[in-house]
Formats: sequence, structure tokens, C-alpha cells
Amino acid sequence: MGTARRERSDYTDNDVADIVAHLPADTGYDDWVAVLSAIYRATGGSARGRDLAHEYSRKSPAYRHRSVDEKWCAFRHGGALRHDFGHLLNRVKEAEPGYLTPSFRAKLSSARLEHAPASAGVPPIRSSWTLISDDPGAVREAYRGGLRSDCCEVERG
Repeated sequence: MGTARRERSDYTDNDVADIVAHLPADTGYDDWVAVLSAIYRATGGSARGRDLAHEYSRKSPAYRHRSVDEKWCAFRHGGALRHDFGHLLNRVKEAEPGYLTPSFRAKLSSARLEHAPASAGVPPIRSSWTLISDDPGAVREAYRGGLRSDCCEVERG
């Protein structure tokens, strides 16, 4: 039992907070529990994660502070944790198809600067980038910046 450990390290608490800020709260009880479970796992059950669970829950007219705390406590003591960061990302992309996490936006910005053309009249450099995801929204966003990259990792081939 105890707190959940993060399973992946390719996202930050800032990414989780940004997703929570963009998530709509027009869901029923089961969806609410799924989002709280995902926040719990994505943040390792931290105090910051609990604050984010309250932030998300406050969007609903049915919000009760005590209900969030009780659910958080249940997760800590062995409650079912069936959802993770991927669930949060999928939910926000349903609401906002072009959504990118802050850490990925930073990776894209960094890659754009690294591979920017020397002058405005020179076409962008196209080194051999490997597309490692099939998310068309992120691929369009990456191409818009003059790069050939992908949404989750920027990997050179």
C-alpha cells in the first residue's frame, strides 16, 4: 500500500497540472473517479496531486471537498488505481485534439531553435527524423514549425 510510484518519467507535475486545467468536468461519477485515479498515479499520490484533484473536482457543481479527500485516502490505502497519465492525456485530447503538454512544447521549441534555418529565405533543414507516433495533431504541429518530428519523443534516425 502507501503512495503510488510514477511509472514513467517523461512528464512532469507541471504537465499534469496543465492537463487538469484543460480537462472539462462534465462527466459522471465513474469518469471523475478515473481522473482522480490517474492524477494519483501520475503524481505518485503527492500533496500536489491531491491539490490537482481538488482543482479538477471544483469544476463540477457537485464538488465536495470531503469527497475528494475520502477518495484520495482510499487510493492511498489500496483503492483501485486503474488509470494513469495516459488516461489524462487521452481525455484532454478528446476535448482539445491539438493539445500538447508543456514539456513537449518545450522539446519542440528547443528542436526548432536547434534546427532553424540560417536566414528566412533558406528552407528549413530536414535531417532524418523518425516519426514514432501516429498522432496526426502533434505531427501537424511539428511540421508547422518546419521540423519533421513527433509528439512524444524527438528521435533522430
